[in-house]
Amino acid sequence: MKLQRSGLGILTLAFLSACMPSGVQISPVTGTASSQTLASSGTLTISPTSQTVTGGSTLQFTATGGTSPYIFTIASGGGSINSSTGLFTAPTIAATVTVTVIDSSSKGSSASATVTVSSTTSSNSGSLTVSAASSNIAPSSTDQFTASGGVSPYSYSLVAGSGSVSPSTGLYTASSASGSAEIAATDSAGNIAYAIVTISSTGTTSSSSATYSTNYQTTYSQLATYNSNCSSGTPYSDNCNAAIDQYCQKVNGAMSGFGPVENSGNNVTVTCVQSGAGSVIQTTFGILQSYNTGCYNNSVPVSVNCNSAISRYCYALGYASGFGPVEHIGGASATVVCVNSTAATVVNDTFKDLQSYQSECNINTSASATCNSAIKRICQALNHTSGFGIIEDTQTTASWVCVN
Repeated sequence: MKLQRSGLGILTLAFLSACMPSGVQISPVTGTASSQTLASSGTLTISPTSQTVTGGSTLQFTATGGTSPYIFTIASGGGSINSSTGLFTAPTIAATVTVTVIDSSSKGSSASATVTVSSTTSSNSGSLTVSAASSNIAPSSTDQFTASGGVSPYSYSLVAGSGSVSPSTGLYTASSASGSAEIAATDSAGNIAYAIVTISSTGTTSSSSATYSTNYQTTYSQLATYNSNCSSGTPYSDNCNAAIDQYCQKVNGAMSGFGPVENSGNNVTVTCVQSGAGSVIQTTFGILQSYNTGCYNNSVPVSVNCNSAISRYCYALGYASGFGPVEHIGGASATVVCVNSTAATVVNDTFKDLQSYQSECNINTSASATCNSAIKRICQALNHTSGFGIIEDTQTTASWVCVN
């Protein structure tokens, strides 16, 4: 057997001719081999690779090398980006964002860039001040201290006198004795402001504040008339979210609602939020995913991931927080409710404190009707109407929102 190779890279098997019947000949085929591949122009790069921007601003990313076309995504940190053009819009809160570009090669080469975002909401807005809703309150009553100016967020502490104050909300609870108390508000830059409240028998029994929400008792049977898939078997679900939203609008004339905040058998308590507390906003799961990668179109829409995404999204729009989705008809679309800081207060606390109100509320049940009930009860203990969440959590810590 003799094996010959032509100059064009085609093998001619000379021995085949000897094996063929008489009169049959094999002619060599010549030509060039080709393959259909996308053209690559070197290593994939992204520009700029590092940039500092202010919250809410835009930044144009470009890609070179690799195999076009390119796909731009946000790997972490928030904001949004046009997947095809690379135009990035920064979140309004301080963040470190990683932007990634992927090319069209079979191996999917990628390159990343880092964007440092300075917050537009934490800039100094004048001298820090703190004030009490009432300067004279009765023993064992409450008073709301509110900080403004300086650099948010704020924390509160008792520096003199008796009683106690919530570090995150500023809600002060007086002792049973007459006297006075001094509360300090500290901003994120370390500035401190002080305010004093007098506790006496002639004082008001509680601080006054506007009411933006109301708790209503209803039944799952009634909620099912607004969404037939809402039942006592699936209380913490997108179907019940939609049913509660419609119930609050049509029965009570409210803007929207959340819950269940209490439930037993067919009986259920929901919280309806009135107009003036915030806004109903149409968005998409694509946008929400940029605030928490665990919240996306095919994910479980009622979850801590989506609670977190909605809260961060609303905060980026200038609200205190938000809840939902109250509707997500059409798959990718999502309707959420953002609430103002005048109507809601974000509380950063622990699961241990929630367990004082519902012992089974923990990291494993954080997205459940059980924790909903614990949040409502602890918010009422803090002199609020109700509350929703959990919007952020770790193994021991939890954050939720109390509404007035």
